[in-house]
Amino acid sequence: MGKLDGRVVIVTGAARGQGEQEARLFREEGAQVVLADVLDEPGEALARDIGARYVHLDVGDEEQWRDAVNVVKNAFGRVDGLVNNAGVLRFNSLVDTPLDEFMQVVRVNQVGCFLGIKTVAPVMEDGGTIVNTASYTGVTGMAAVGSYAASKHAVLGLTRVAALELAGRGIRVNALCPGAIDTAMSNPAQLDPGADVEGMSRALDQLYRKLVPLGRIAAGGGGAARAVPDVRGLVVHHRAAVRDRRGVAGGGQCRLTGRQVLTFLTVRQKVVALSRPNWTWDGEPPWNSGSLYRGTWVSAPRPIRSPSTRR
Repeated sequence: MGKLDGRVVIVTGAARGQGEQEARLFREEGAQVVLADVLDEPGEALARDIGARYVHLDVGDEEQWRDAVNVVKNAFGRVDGLVNNAGVLRFNSLVDTPLDEFMQVVRVNQVGCFLGIKTVAPVMEDGGTIVNTASYTGVTGMAAVGSYAASKHAVLGLTRVAALELAGRGIRVNALCPGAIDTAMSNPAQLDPGADVEGMSRALDQLYRKLVPLGRIAAGGGGAARAVPDVRGLVVHHRAAVRDRRGVAGGGQCRLTGRQVLTFLTVRQKVVALSRPNWTWDGEPPWNSGSLYRGTWVSAPRPIRSPSTRR
């Protein structure tokens, strides 16, 4: 018996990458899954492979959202969950980003999430769940992905507002903030038959060795599912009290005093200091490497206090 037996879940951007792995996971847990994407051929093939249903959906088009929801309601009679996963990524400095490119990213990442909530929430069963895929860049920012980071900050804002507005119906709204994953979105070479995919993957790996405390990018394929293990937990009933949560998977750096900077990892919600392995964290989990937070790094013989959180 699966944890999602009897539930109907829509996953956008489900034809490949992270969305594909989420769809596979939900089907394994017994859910009726509706794959939504603009990539019809791989989306339909995946639907046949896992026994799901596919609908064409441009997430930036409100009319297509209405049509997709009608298909789901006619097929299953209900909607219990929505994963707003569809997204695009463009690399560019802010000053070199054309407005058209910026708006393209916003249309998919931000508007798509907004339209998903707006269209699906009114017909969703009370007690349902919405999971929005944000990004670690939506918490900390990151150079060269300004339009993407801005759109993911907006997704976190939409998540907080929707969580408040839908709480009266028992609908939980949460966001996931995964780090970099080696999928076609972050590594477009995977889509080019003539490209050196392994070479590009190595180049990305070298880039993220400098940016990620773990020193590596998450693997694609099954690794995309493992990179966001909370997505299933946020849909099933045993997380019924969780809403407006940012599930941040990764690590970062915090400033202690003056110019002291400590690199840390978060491993299964335990905080590990890489540069001071004998230190332990006593306080609020420092998920956000760009924030100030309340707590103490405890070491012998005296503790080092980080600044208090600004509320």
